[in-house]
Amino acid sequence: MGEFVQHLIAAQGYIELEMFEAAADELEQIDPQRRELPAVLACSVAVYTSMENWVLAERAAGQMVKLRPSLPECWVHWAYSAGCCQSLKVARKILMDAEKLHPQNAMIQFHLGIYAGNVGDRDEAKSRLMAAITMDEKFRQVALDDPNLESLWPEIT
Repeated sequence: MGEFVQHLIAAQGYIELEMFEAAADELEQIDPQRRELPAVLACSVAVYTSMENWVLAERAAGQMVKLRPSLPECWVHWAYSAGCCQSLKVARKILMDAEKLHPQNAMIQFHLGIYAGNVGDRDEAKSRLMAAITMDEKFRQVALDDPNLESLWPEIT
């Protein structure tokens, strides 16, 4: 087993133990050229998101999108971390770009609904949330569990 794989496995183990600093240390041991591999980037997103290091999480998630634009969850991670370290406007733009590639993805619609609500566009928020629920009913309960969407609960029950 190569050294790179050992560090990646160790980092994943530390994540399971919620030892995120140790996981980050393991990721730093990986050769810089291999840090751009999808498995390493995915691990990096998990570590830096858990550590709330939004700059590094955004960088890793953005790289994931470049490598795997077909995976909607990569876009959502990128948007979330960008929203935390830059602005909701940037996050929303990322998801609007993602929507062009994934127009029928409930997760993207749901998060666009959240961002619309956060910037005060209640009509768009409701429309996006209802679209997500129509595509995947599980998002109804997710919305009803999100206190940020409380003002819309009567309309989505």
